Amino acid sequence: MKTTTIAIAFLSVFPVFADGGKRAADDPSVPAAMHGRRIERFEKTYGAELGYEKPVTEVHLVQHPVPEKDVKGRPLYVVLHSAGHDAVKALLCTRAPDNHDIYLAPDDFYALYLDCRMAQATDWWWGANRCPGFKLSPCERRLLATIEETVVKYGIDRDRIYLCGNSMGGSGTLGFGLRHGNLFAAVKANVPALVKHACDRMGWDMDSDRDAAGVDLSILPEPPLLIDYSAPNDVKWSTGHEHLVAMMRARRYPWMLLWADFAHCNRNSVMLGKNDIIHALDWTNVRKSDVLPAFTNASCDNPSPWPDHRDSTAPGQINGFFRWSDGKASASSVSVKLFLADLKSRHFTVPDKATADVTLRRLGAFKAKPGDSFTWSFGGKSGTTTVGVDGLVTVHCLELTKAPQTLSVAAQKR
Repeated sequence: MKTTTIAIAFLSVFPVFADGGKRAADDPSVPAAMHGRRIERFEKTYGAELGYEKPVTEVHLVQHPVPEKDVKGRPLYVVLHSAGHDAVKALLCTRAPDNHDIYLAPDDFYALYLDCRMAQATDWWWGANRCPGFKLSPCERRLLATIEETVVKYGIDRDRIYLCGNSMGGSGTLGFGLRHGNLFAAVKANVPALVKHACDRMGWDMDSDRDAAGVDLSILPEPPLLIDYSAPNDVKWSTGHEHLVAMMRARRYPWMLLWADFAHCNRNSVMLGKNDIIHALDWTNVRKSDVLPAFTNASCDNPSPWPDHRDSTAPGQINGFFRWSDGKASASSVSVKLFLADLKSRHFTVPDKATADVTLRRLGAFKAKPGDSFTWSFGGKSGTTTVGVDGLVTVHCLELTKAPQTLSVAAQKR
């Protein structure tokens, strides 16, 4: 294994990986620091252990948090680049604002910039193209290995690992990120370039908009929160979004979809001018251990423009106004506060109340089997609910307001 560090003054502080690899020569294209944050560059070669027919060499960059004090237990911000970039170019985009803003990690995070250009012959499109279907590609297995090494090396908080990407990296964020809710607390995709990667890896048949036949969906972990912001007039790359919408709704996954006619854009100044709530939720505050509600059939959702109204210029959202906090779960009960965001928007009339079906996910010690009965209470109302054949606990037609109210669900006493 070859490992490169750019910050020469810190070579003695940060040792090589535990397997004894050597540091390679410096790469002059990578700055030693940006925004006061130190940068390291690494290379590693993988082969048959991850399913590669021939050895491939990958590059990744780690940007350190500021301040560099008490850095153990920091969150990790993982970036997948677009087809026009590699890991280095993605990092360099962040030198100034309004250029692929999704690539910029919060100051107090470690940032990991992954690459699929160096091994383009096998890994392009983050493993989607050469390995269709439910099985993980060698590229995706490589990403898992690199993230794990980074988590161990820097003492990352495993409860706060986040994945994002633009365009091709948005496709990778959907396909790789949704599949690994056991790793990521939340994922965010900016104008993802097609949704097939996600549908393949999640076992969704795009021809029938049903679960794919012959795949074992039980191996899928609880999904992360997904935030997807795309554009119906992104004619080539947003095609097929209706299949992602169908899957997220049918499976009651936690997500937000936000759109406007900003085409294949990566600049916040343009996108926020078209839809000013695309970043309204602080997605990097979501923790993997949090109780995570999923909202469906919401009265405040806008109709999706895919596939039949892609000429629409109106901004829209699905689940964009819902918020939650203070989730708690035990072996016999779970509770979470639900409310509507108190937002000011030029593009939307933010509702004072809205109804939705609420499915509780990431329940930790709380166990529910199909057919089990539970009692629930919310906002002065109460009732019973039965766990569905999918093993999910859903309470139907709750009315949310801007005042937080606690949804409580408990095992029914026999």
